[in-house]
Amino acid sequence: MDYKKIFMGVSQDTIDEALKGICRALIGKGLTFRQAECLIEMAKEKLKDAKI
Repeated sequence: MDYKKIFMGVSQDTIDEALKGICRALIGKGLTFRQAECLIEMAKEKLKDAKI
């Protein structure tokens, strides 16, 4: 996946804060790495159906 193209025009600070927030939410719930990884995959499927 070409992240540079996808995030063109988005500040690095915004990307970093979003990533930190996602990681904090998952790890803060006491999930293992594997469980967090599975939840991210599940969320990707939900995003495909999301109406924005």
